[in-house]
Amino acid sequence: MAIHGQNRAAFMDREQMIEVIGISEIECGHLMALARSIRRLSDDPTVQGLADQVLYWSESIGNDLSCVRETLERGPVSPVIGG
Repeated sequence: MAIHGQNRAAFMDREQMIEVIGISEIECGHLMALARSIRRLSDDPTVQGLADQVLYWSESIGNDLSCVRETLERGPVSPVIGG
């Protein structure tokens, strides 16, 4: 049986999560580069605005992923109960 979406993370160990997060960080970098290229090549203000949004969110998500990866790399994390 294939494991899809969110459920896949439940079956990963720490090292696998760190690896997947690292790959996702790289993909965020690719999205940022693509958004910069689109921004530079387009004369359409709407397209430029959308590219700016992609750039902003890709950078933000990449930074968040980096923080999660660094936390996982440091070692075991105690769960927060009662959030």
